[in-house]
Amino acid sequence: MTSLRRRLCAALAVAFAVAPVPARTPALPAAALAVLKARFPELQVLSRAVGPLHADDARDVAVVLGRPDRGLRLVAVLWGDAAGDYRFANASGDVDAACAGCDVEVRIREAALEVGTSDPGGELATVRTWRFAYRGVSANVLRLVGVRTEQLARSDPGSAYEQVASANLLTGEKVDTVEGMLHGRATRRETRTHVPLRQAIVFDQFAFEFRGDAPETHLAFDREFGPR
Repeated sequence: MTSLRRRLCAALAVAFAVAPVPARTPALPAAALAVLKARFPELQVLSRAVGPLHADDARDVAVVLGRPDRGLRLVAVLWGDAAGDYRFANASGDVDAACAGCDVEVRIREAALEVGTSDPGGELATVRTWRFAYRGVSANVLRLVGVRTEQLARSDPGSAYEQVASANLLTGEKVDTVEGMLHGRATRRETRTHVPLRQAIVFDQFAFEFRGDAPETHLAFDREFGPR
């Protein structure tokens, strides 16, 4: 558990700043950059991902667009075709409106778009990942299919923990785990529940937050690792 404590402390120390795009992330194709520049001339690419999203063999693009001095930040999706051409597919609303000052990054993983926001907070740091995919009745509609909320905390030298709530919005399945130091002892607990299914939430219309204490993002454990 010592390694976990080191990881938690290190994560909090860097305040979950989004690192520069790693070298292994493919560069954006020139054709994709041209589409983005034409549609969003005032914004810069702050984070990027390239991979199959709307089709198994596609080379689609997802980017976080905004200004280095914060303010407006949105996520745009481009579809790539076999000829190497790109066309605009989707754009989100302002992520900053729901998570002001948060870092935002995108990934394309397992045919899904993941939009991650990280808020260092104070004693508690929160990382939330919204997962979108082209599923359901219309394969052309990018919809919310899952959400993962991760909270990391260090209240004193003998207590550090990581709590995760992961909800599948297609099945309603939800898994909550908490792992860390409780009064100096390594402890891990897990619970599985179901949340009510919602009507399909479309990417273009989503505000990157649920109103109130939504069951999908509710953290099941308190500081003593007991039920809330």
